Amino acid sequence: MQLEASGTRGDILIMWDKRIWEGEGFKWHLTGVYAPNNIVEKEETLWELGATRCLYTSPWV
Repeated sequence: MQLEASGTRGDILIMWDKRIWEGEGFKWHLTGVYAPNNIVEKEETLWELGATRCLYTSPWV
């Protein structure tokens, strides 16, 4: 899912070396979040994100 940013600035950059992670046969999940700065909206976002934890059986970052 993707929502276009409106009136905001900034980016998220996530990098890793697949030779290290994939070479070990290690499975994991990564979630990147560009969340609101408003404390109430941020808490709601984090609660919703936390509620999805049960969908993953491997380590989740």
